[in-house]
Amino acid sequence: MIVGLVANIGIIILNIYVIFKINPSSLNKEKFTKKQIIYYIFFETLAGFWLMTNATTIGNTRFDLRLVLFSLGFKYLGWKVMSPAVLFIAISRFMLDSSIASWINLLLAVILLVTLPILTTYLEKKVSPNKQLYGLVTYNALIMSPFAIYSTGKVWEPEGILFLLLLVSYLIIYFLNHAILELQTIFVGATIDDLTQLHNVRMFREVINKQSGDKNATVVMIDIDHFKYYNDQYGHSVGDQILQEVGFVFHRYSTKNTRIYRIGGDEFAILFFNQSPESIQAFISAVQKAIGKIEVSVGGEILTVQLSIGQAVQQNEESLTQTLQRADNYLYQAKNNGRNQLQSDR
Repeated sequence: MIVGLVANIGIIILNIYVIFKINPSSLNKEKFTKKQIIYYIFFETLAGFWLMTNATTIGNTRFDLRLVLFSLGFKYLGWKVMSPAVLFIAISRFMLDSSIASWINLLLAVILLVTLPILTTYLEKKVSPNKQLYGLVTYNALIMSPFAIYSTGKVWEPEGILFLLLLVSYLIIYFLNHAILELQTIFVGATIDDLTQLHNVRMFREVINKQSGDKNATVVMIDIDHFKYYNDQYGHSVGDQILQEVGFVFHRYSTKNTRIYRIGGDEFAILFFNQSPESIQAFISAVQKAIGKIEVSVGGEILTVQLSIGQAVQQNEESLTQTLQRADNYLYQAKNNGRNQLQSDR
């Protein structure tokens, strides 16, 4: 029993590690890209199948920690990942056997993939994160209970084991949830700019270095006009306020296909992937307009913010590093031509 339980815990910990490797900056399920969602579905399915094959048997009752996997998954990854994963895990059981138990397991999976998104949404509105997970684990155990009774032909043995499993799951959830929150803090500290809460230069360089030349990407480089003057004339606190206001605007307009980074003192970069030139220009125009409305009051004087922008579209067989260099050249053209303008290859 102990060996199987430890193996299950190890599988879930490894799964959490993989999740953070796929998207180290955030577990914001509303902003996952399609590629990330596909990866998550695959690895959650793999983890679920692995948990099944490492299940523990006590008496006539066989159990594993899928209820912990499902609870953490629906909480942090959302239904777009977990509903397909739950279904695929149930289908994968037929690789082990095609008995009536596998069909009942599939039925339970359908019930879970339909009801858990509703329950998760409800709990997120009503209770704290820890209580959300306890509620999800309890619900999973209740759904599994009839299946355990049917598969053993007994009542008290599986119910007693499920109760014990529930207590163990509460304990595991408590520690794993704290570990996830700590990991988020560590990863966010390493990848997010503290002042603007945008992705930092480390993340920017990582994306630039990893990206191949077959992606439809557009690089936009941005400088805040006269920022050094504001910093020197009015102090760093005013400069920080300007940066925070600009960061707030970028956050307001950002999407999952638009990655925005602070890469220097007053320097920002935006990476667009698989977006039309029209949508990119609409985004830039909207951001310019919104930032143009920023007003910072200093001793009765009102400071406004303007941007110089350089834009380059990735060419065939061109690395993103080369596209970045061209965007940077266009940025310097914008600054040398009087600032407060966009220069691009379009």
